[in-house]
Amino acid sequence: MSTYAGIRRRTRLLADSLADFLFPRYCLGCGRRLAVTQHLVCPDCVLNIIRFNAEDSLHSRLLRWGVRIPMYHVGSFAFYRRDEVVARLVHSLKFFNKPEIGRWMGQWAAQVMSSEGFFDGVDAFVPIPISRSRRRQRGYNQAELIARGLSDITSIPVDTSILYRKRDNTAQTHVSLVERGSNVKDVFALFDDCKAEGRSLMVVDDVITTGSTAANAIQTLSEIEDIRLSVFSWAAVREI
Repeated sequence: MSTYAGIRRRTRLLADSLADFLFPRYCLGCGRRLAVTQHLVCPDCVLNIIRFNAEDSLHSRLLRWGVRIPMYHVGSFAFYRRDEVVARLVHSLKFFNKPEIGRWMGQWAAQVMSSEGFFDGVDAFVPIPISRSRRRQRGYNQAELIARGLSDITSIPVDTSILYRKRDNTAQTHVSLVERGSNVKDVFALFDDCKAEGRSLMVVDDVITTGSTAANAIQTLSEIEDIRLSVFSWAAVREI
């Protein structure tokens, strides 16, 4: 049995090496060629990613947008800084049709943050919804892919039957910081048949900047009776 398994491993390695020779892969962070055993990002770029630990910063952003209900877990995995590895990963996911990055990002964050107890007590992940038109254009919801990566590691289910986006607002990156709150005001709604009473839900987003989008999602979810809410974003900018 062990001999057979060894043959299979060697065969797989040879096949991977041939595929890598014919179709070389490059790091999404720095552009250098990846080794056969490396996936999406090289070790040097992984080491250059700065963890986001300033939970109080995210709390203050939500408070700024009127969130007054208790929040159980609020945090982000990495600092988002323009022209660095995290920004390139997010941009590749959102604008360059690379959905496989989203799930990997979620898996990576869950592997690190599960050991810190960040997901303890959460019943379901609720990804920030995108509009139907944007989903047709992109082909997927990037926040949902990240949530499914989190689920792969934590076994916490992803629930897309609770929250939806009522209208297609202007992308937050295209409006000023002052206008972001009004741009997403009343943009979310609960499905008529959603069953979430008494549950602990974690809102999942790709990037938090001002916190206005997450705050509006939380305020909508807070209409549910006996609800516990948390927020996770894969990346967050420094407080503005």
